[in-house]
Amino acid sequence: MADGKHGLTRYKHGPDEHGTRGRGCRCATCRDANTAWQRNRGRMIAYGRWDGLLDATGVQRRLQALMFNGWSLGLLSARLGCTRQVTRVKLTRDQTTAATVAAVRALYDELWDQQPPETNRFERRNATMARRYARDHGWVPPAAWDDDEIDDPEAVPADGWERGAAPRRYGVLAEDAGHLLRAGESAAHVAGRLGISEGTLATVLERAARKQRRREAARAA
Repeated sequence: MADGKHGLTRYKHGPDEHGTRGRGCRCATCRDANTAWQRNRGRMIAYGRWDGLLDATGVQRRLQALMFNGWSLGLLSARLGCTRQVTRVKLTRDQTTAATVAAVRALYDELWDQQPPETNRFERRNATMARRYARDHGWVPPAAWDDDEIDDPEAVPADGWERGAAPRRYGVLAEDAGHLLRAGESAAHVAGRLGISEGTLATVLERAARKQRRREAARAA
């Protein structure tokens, strides 16, 4: 643990161990304190128990991507257990709570490769309106985002995402891609045949693999 002179705040903001302001101390005590704090922060965010506010970029992009796929504000709100007005706030507010981050991430992991129910005229209309609203606002689908970048405010959608912008079931897309890859086709060729970018292909395959691992872990439990 850090002593009275060194610790996380000093590590981040300085002065350093030589008295230089704004540099941040990099002594072993301060580095260890920073590492421990960051690790604990990551756990608390994952459990939805972080007390401070967090950047809401990832929350907004995940909800936007689901709406691009046709999930209406009403359906998303119902699955999140809140009102439509609260979900609208989540789409616009720059900061949010750890509980919201955890809830939206879980919902996104569940729905990113699924289309909404469209079994009747009411459901089809809502899905169409959600897709139109998302496109009118310049939002992008799940496949446009790399999982390592979706929370980064400086990140931009993957190049060529527009080629895969048409609504589709990404689980089927992953199965088709896997079949072609196992047959010996190159990633570039598979992406071209499926009408998506190589970056989108990699994202779809990684998410499908992660979903399969979760299912296997659940069956083994």
